[in-house]
Amino acid sequence: MPQNSRQVRCVPLNDASGSTASLEPTEDVGCSRPLLVKVNRVPFTLGVILCLNPGLEHSRLRRVRRSRMAGHDAIDQSLLLALPDDVLVAVLAYLPPRELFRCRLLCRRLRDLCLHRDLWRRVCLPAQERGVVRAALLLAPCVRHVHSDTLGLEALASLVAGTTCVVKELTVSVGSAPDVALATPLIEKLSSLGGLRKLWVSFADTPVATASPLLQVIYSVSDLRELNIWINSDASMPIAWCDVKQKPSLTLLSYTSPTMDPFLHLMLQTHAATLEKVYLNKVWKMPEPASNAVPGQSDFPLTLLNAIPRLRALCCFPNDGLSQLQAGDALKELSFTGIHREGFPAGALEFIRKATQLQVVNIDLPYEDPSGPVQALAESCSAPRLEHLFLRSTHGSNALDVLAAALPRFPALQTLGVASTPPDSLLRAVSPAALPRLSMFRVCCFETCAHAWLHDPFVQDVLVRNPQLHLRIEVSAAPVLEDCPCPWCRWGCHKELAQRPSSLWSFFSAHRKKADCPRDCFQVALPPCPSCERPSAQPVV
Repeated sequence: MPQNSRQVRCVPLNDASGSTASLEPTEDVGCSRPLLVKVNRVPFTLGVILCLNPGLEHSRLRRVRRSRMAGHDAIDQSLLLALPDDVLVAVLAYLPPRELFRCRLLCRRLRDLCLHRDLWRRVCLPAQERGVVRAALLLAPCVRHVHSDTLGLEALASLVAGTTCVVKELTVSVGSAPDVALATPLIEKLSSLGGLRKLWVSFADTPVATASPLLQVIYSVSDLRELNIWINSDASMPIAWCDVKQKPSLTLLSYTSPTMDPFLHLMLQTHAATLEKVYLNKVWKMPEPASNAVPGQSDFPLTLLNAIPRLRALCCFPNDGLSQLQAGDALKELSFTGIHREGFPAGALEFIRKATQLQVVNIDLPYEDPSGPVQALAESCSAPRLEHLFLRSTHGSNALDVLAAALPRFPALQTLGVASTPPDSLLRAVSPAALPRLSMFRVCCFETCAHAWLHDPFVQDVLVRNPQLHLRIEVSAAPVLEDCPCPWCRWGCHKELAQRPSSLWSFFSAHRKKADCPRDCFQVALPPCPSCERPSAQPVV
């Protein structure tokens, strides 16, 4: 963009037909309101044109203003086309895909610029507009994401067979043997175009015997960065077809399956040199030995994980074999997921204690001895470095009381989250002295009314004592505030909550919204008055 151009913030406007096809800047060019002009029925504002190209003749702009004030919406097409290509592309970038195709009808220059690669590389095709998806796959040079459910696997495979559009991210759902036959050439074609970097494949009740061709294509995709596999079957995926060594490229592997199958081991072994994030979700046990199983595999891919030198993030089910996993300095993120009634295995607790560089920790607490993981984390060498901690426990336990006592051991903590209503002991423990860098406190409120919980004295106190803290409440369903029997809702102290119940998912604080605050930051508490040492009047959101 030229150096003399100015940055403007734009929002969509609607033309006479109701379709979004223009831009409105925050600054105008001298009139009381933005002048909406049209170029061949495509509306633009003079503010955008002038701000992006201040070298335009002011006399021409004045003539356009006089024409607009006289009731004429037309403007000379040359005014828009006077913009250089890079600036015009920057303006067109604010238009949705459907409007880009409409602009192609104006002239030859816009016909070519509306298919500029920079306009389409970040486009996620809208699932509700099938016509746009078809047009993009036929005409656009590239798109960011395509989902097979938008057109259906059969229609998508037919379009992709003749396309030259490079797709960066692809999501495919496979539920039968015919779906495998359609998805296999689909992924193979997009891989041959050279831009496929992220792939999500869902196997829902797919016969294992028919999955081999698709697995082979997935394995052979070159330069793939992220692979997400979801399998809803107890049968293990075969690898008898594997006879070629693939070049490692994956940095993220997410594998959700009830079994630990050979295909997972193959992917871990092939991409060990480049993998940085491994998420093993819902992996419980190894299936019965099969003819295609790799000899020596255990219930947990310990040897393969130890062979990943750049492992930064690990998500898995708590396993006793974790005590033998070498948690190097590269491991920054650890997640233990899954519902487990028994206490944490001793090996998993030992692994938490010996980890030295953890910065992000997510733990699903067990039913028995839920305080064990919290205590192990407090004793860990990573405790002084931990920045983000989230604990999930919906059955009520003393784990959060243990966490309250251990909070001073996490001085670098910036985000704290608990998937339950925090006890008063935890609210009292949150203070600038114990957690000087804490800026986000996420809680799941299971009370009758989350609005009334906001007025709890302990909640108001934790906000007042932590002036920089943002409290995020996550509720299971949006309440109907006008029907709520609590006195706060009947009083109507927070009008915004009644007008927009979804605002309960906002961020609440004891300070006014600042530049670095989240987008939906509301002040719901005030510090005490310095003269009388009493809390100030309750602010109205």
